[in-house]
Amino acid sequence: MHRSERDKTAAGFGFFLDRSNKVRPDLVVAAITSQIPPTPGDDEVLLSGNELKETGLPKPSIVKLSKIFTIHRGLIRKKIGHVSDSTRGEILEKLMQSLR
Repeated sequence: MHRSERDKTAAGFGFFLDRSNKVRPDLVVAAITSQIPPTPGDDEVLLSGNELKETGLPKPSIVKLSKIFTIHRGLIRKKIGHVSDSTRGEILEKLMQSLR
C-alpha cells in the first residue's frame, strides 16, 4: 500500500483499539466522586448497591466521564477494586457517546 492510501485509510477512523498485550506506560482514568447530583448526567455512571463492595469505595459514587486524563502507571500505588462487566460496558458506552 502506498503511503497516501494508508494515510487516507487511517484518517477515516476517529479512534482505534490496540488489543495487543503490550504493556503501556500510561493509563487512561476517569474522575470518581462521592458528590452525587440529584440527577446524574449523561456523562456520569453511578456506582452503588451490591457493586460498592467490589469497587473498594467507602460510599456510593459516580464516575465522571467528562473528567478523563492520563496518568503514568508508576504513579498507581495499589488497586482498590473493580467494577462489574455490566458497569464497565455502561462506562465504555457512555464514553463512546461523549466522544461522538
